[in-house]
Amino acid sequence: MTSQRSSVDILVLSTASHTSINRAIYRLFSRDGYRVAILCPKRSYFQGALTDSDPQGVDDPTVIFDDIDTRNLRLHNFKHIASILRRHRPSVIIVENDPASVMVIQTGLLSKRLGSQLCCITCENLPLGFFSTVARRGLLSIIPQAVKAAFLRLSRSLLDVVFVVNRDGEKHFSDYGFHTVVRIPLGFDPVFFSYDATSREAVRRTLRIDRFAIGFLGRMVPEKGPHILLQALSGLKHYDWCLLIDEFTRYKSRFSTEMATLIETLGLGDRIVTIDPSHEQIGRYINALDLVVIPSISTPHWVEQYGRIAAEALACGRNIICSDSGHLPTLGGDHGRYFQEGDVLGLRRLIEKYFTDPAKMGDPSKIERYAHSELSISKQKDLMAPFLAARGSS
Repeated sequence: MTSQRSSVDILVLSTASHTSINRAIYRLFSRDGYRVAILCPKRSYFQGALTDSDPQGVDDPTVIFDDIDTRNLRLHNFKHIASILRRHRPSVIIVENDPASVMVIQTGLLSKRLGSQLCCITCENLPLGFFSTVARRGLLSIIPQAVKAAFLRLSRSLLDVVFVVNRDGEKHFSDYGFHTVVRIPLGFDPVFFSYDATSREAVRRTLRIDRFAIGFLGRMVPEKGPHILLQALSGLKHYDWCLLIDEFTRYKSRFSTEMATLIETLGLGDRIVTIDPSHEQIGRYINALDLVVIPSISTPHWVEQYGRIAAEALACGRNIICSDSGHLPTLGGDHGRYFQEGDVLGLRRLIEKYFTDPAKMGDPSKIERYAHSELSISKQKDLMAPFLAARGSS
């Protein structure tokens, strides 16, 4: 172990921290006395376009900006990672990336020279075995899965702690032999996600909403299931409701064009309210809703890993309906209602119950209390802290 003094207790490698809201968990660690630095990209790709990262905020820990050398999530890494690690000599390194990645492996090899503890945060929730993965994805996946298997064997010897955000990931990484696997929430920031009756009324006035408001606030991609929700709602036009949805321009693609066509085909055009909020603003729009629907659909390559919008909706005291894909039922627990993924009629029946029996609406304060207790960044920090070796003294 190096005898030189660390300049930081925790160095975080985080592509997600290109947006300020995703640095909130590390602001909490700083307030608890840890000396924290976040390494994030100078620019990141969003829907194929490069966007500049948010600048360091007043309350942020030290933010170090660096270039990412590839767009491939398994192969990319920060270009100057070696010199940054040598300069700061962190006691603990947290990598927000899958263990089977160049970022984790290269950082892990460097961490051994520095005597740093290495942790990662991963959303992975699919089985890790080579043969089961090839069976699920097909023969064309043999080479990439062989590379992934080699990466996993190496990272297993380098990682001290794997933080996972779902129950399946907890099982798969434990079964694969990673010795310390800890499940944490992908915490939301209560500053932006809390029940706010004043904000609710203001947004509803601005958007001219005077009816039951349903929300689909997610990526416009097939696996998120917006077409399932639209088909379910097409059979409920005799009720008075509207649907808030992110503007299609934000997720411009062939699929978003298909969804715009489906809305018109189903005769739902006059029920749609489009919005284009930033992540910091989305809590205000969630508060304006009565119901948030997350109709995710599993594929051979992806199963719902967490359901961030479900957690944020609960934090705002909103009722949620989710498919049973992946982690969603565990995330919402008794505070959500669930249907079999892809089941249009099942989803339609659940939504209709809110129209026919208003007593089905949950108590916003109880829903909010559950989310803030179990799913916030404070809960995430409390679960992570015991596994971090170094603590600041200030």
